[in-house]
Amino acid sequence: MYFPYLRGRQNELLCLRELLEVDRLYSTIIPIIEPVRCNSTFFTTLKKFIEADRKIIIIKNPKVGKFRSDYEELKKKIEDETNEVKKLEETLINYKELLNNSHIISGYLCDDKVISQCLDGKKNVKDIVLINTGIDTFGYYEEYGSKLEAVYTFIPKDEDFKDEVFGETVILEDVYVKAKRNVDYIESPDELFSRNHLVYRKRGYVG
Repeated sequence: MYFPYLRGRQNELLCLRELLEVDRLYSTIIPIIEPVRCNSTFFTTLKKFIEADRKIIIIKNPKVGKFRSDYEELKKKIEDETNEVKKLEETLINYKELLNNSHIISGYLCDDKVISQCLDGKKNVKDIVLINTGIDTFGYYEEYGSKLEAVYTFIPKDEDFKDEVFGETVILEDVYVKAKRNVDYIESPDELFSRNHLVYRKRGYVG
């Protein structure tokens, strides 16, 4: 499996929709979206995945962008009882229905708060994806093991970390070499991106 990790910017969302429409987003690909804005493009994209009977992972505690503040602002407009209150309420209800659809897998960037909610039963760890962007949460897996077995657990490419994770484990690695300027990509020769897609199964990962 391949899990491309994308910011929910308009270009990325439109790209995913176009790939779906031309049947080029293969079943072995499940995108992860860290949403940056709460807008119609984002939710239209979710709707397209649902209609296509495809899974997508949405990070519910994004660390970038304005998704949370946009969402709260929408709720505040409803509370203020503006002239368009009915339309806004319908929009918010539709958004919630999309986010709760079975095709939308909830993903969480792991931190102390998320891990505690999983251990306390406030989040059903069996229904979510846990994304560890660094090794700072390693101690939780070492201590609690199977209690943190999620649908998928994303970890850095670290054998010690993997040994402590129960269930389906995915390599999380950014191997893209960024250039200072766009023009530098034209001048640079082709370079190796990654061999993970060839060796992940041998290393005991599912993606």
